[in-house]
Amino acid sequence: MIGTSVRPEVGAQQAGARTGLWLLVVGATLVGALGAALLVVGAIVAATPPDMMLNLPDGATDQALGSDVEVRLTGWDTRIQNAALYEAPIGPDGRPGAERPVPIQATVLRASQRPEGTELSLRPVAASLKPDASYRLVVEGSALAAVFPWPQAAAIEREVRFSTLRSPVPRAMANAVRLKWGQPLQIQWDAPINDVRYEVSPPTPIRTTIDPATHRISSVVLEDPEDAQTYTIAVVDAKGANGIALGRRAEYTVVAPPRPNLVNADELQAIEPGKGIILRWSAPIDKLALAADPPVKTTWQVDRRDPTVVQVSFDGLAQGTSYNLTVSEAVTKDGAPLAEVPTLTLQTPEKLMVEDLDTGTDGGRVPVKTKPIVIFAQPIRDRRVATAALSVEPAMPGKWEWLDDQRVQFVPTRTLPYDAEVTIKIKPGPDGPRSVAGSYFENPAILSFVTEADKLIDVDVTRQQMALYEKGRVVRTFAVATGVPGADTPIGEFNVEYKMPTARFVGTNVSGSHYNIPDVHWVLAFSGDYTIHGAYWRSAFGTPGSNGCVSLTDEEAKAVFDWAPEGTRIHIHY
Repeated sequence: MIGTSVRPEVGAQQAGARTGLWLLVVGATLVGALGAALLVVGAIVAATPPDMMLNLPDGATDQALGSDVEVRLTGWDTRIQNAALYEAPIGPDGRPGAERPVPIQATVLRASQRPEGTELSLRPVAASLKPDASYRLVVEGSALAAVFPWPQAAAIEREVRFSTLRSPVPRAMANAVRLKWGQPLQIQWDAPINDVRYEVSPPTPIRTTIDPATHRISSVVLEDPEDAQTYTIAVVDAKGANGIALGRRAEYTVVAPPRPNLVNADELQAIEPGKGIILRWSAPIDKLALAADPPVKTTWQVDRRDPTVVQVSFDGLAQGTSYNLTVSEAVTKDGAPLAEVPTLTLQTPEKLMVEDLDTGTDGGRVPVKTKPIVIFAQPIRDRRVATAALSVEPAMPGKWEWLDDQRVQFVPTRTLPYDAEVTIKIKPGPDGPRSVAGSYFENPAILSFVTEADKLIDVDVTRQQMALYEKGRVVRTFAVATGVPGADTPIGEFNVEYKMPTARFVGTNVSGSHYNIPDVHWVLAFSGDYTIHGAYWRSAFGTPGSNGCVSLTDEEAKAVFDWAPEGTRIHIHY
């Protein structure tokens, strides 16, 4: 407590001193109060430092397109100076492109100078974000900060990066895909999808599915593609499981497998019994089903070196038969089925036969000097095999000589035996003679002839005499009448070609007169119209008198007729 008594001589001085002191005390008090106030304010500001918070963390992904970014700036005297949004499209490779600014609008949700601060909502002017995009948001603001000697406004900046929902993206395929039959084109997606739509060019029916387990694989099956056709399958629309539509079209090139076509199916095919045929296809074959009509067992095998070639074998083909071979099923290695069912016509050759046995005679007995020729109906493939199948009975020395591919001649070492039945046999079966076409004898071929008896009719024109020889000895002689001059009897070696008990002779004599003689008996023809015969109208023999024939009495002519079989040798000479 300050006293009230003071000395007079110092009263004025003391009064001035008291005034200065009071001012000093008042000033000090004011300064102290202000400092205390500043300390209090600083403490309050320091207790609520400025901060900026966004409802979006940095690096956020799959943001909905309608998302708003909320900004909360806390602290004293908060203010938002600037907000900028930058957009970069994300390419197919997942990398963002160049940034571009996006206009945004700010909506003040709350404005306050107190510590609870200011809240804003930010969104693009275009009302929504874009899919498949990367964004960068920069927000600048300020608030009071505790700075000595008194609080001051401090700048606050936040930057966040985020990306929006991705549209479904099908993975590209660099090359054309060669499909097997019924094989789906499988498309991988970078995100699950719920729906997809395709266009196919050229148009063809398709069947589509989405893998229910992952929804990341879609499949397209060409239901009935053209043979080896190239198709473009375009993904024209899709919706991801996140609700985002397809961002860009995708196209795929696929090649349908070729269906098998039988080459030369319409041509008649000759087939050899015991052998097969070759079917040539337009594409490699994996499976076949065959049916033959008339029924016959068939087997098939694909050539290992060339799977477009199929070897077909048959068991039990008959010769001289036409077969229809139907390919009821054919599947390629790519699984492609037949476009249409082909039927082939197969023809086996006619069975091998002997066309003729040429003994040099028109019938009857065969001269012992003959060299019989077997004539086959078809050309022979292997002469050696055919020769081995030939035999002669009775066995006799000789050899077979081929005149051409259809004729083989037996050349005996010596003459054939007289008055003998000679048989030529040919062994049948596939192992015996075969024609060029592959046919064979189904049954043994047996060819027989009878050789001439050891008899000879000898006519001596000069002596007008006939002698009958048997085994080299004369057994009978007859007087004959041969041809008159101008109608001479032919000279040479002949055989009895055929015999007639009776005949009518009609002709013209050398004189020009005509004759017509009925009931001529015991006729043996030996050269055309020349015969040995009975002449009941002639009374004298031993001199020429006929029109070229050799005539005898009816009785003697009958004796010759009965004695000489067909084929008997005739020797006419001077």
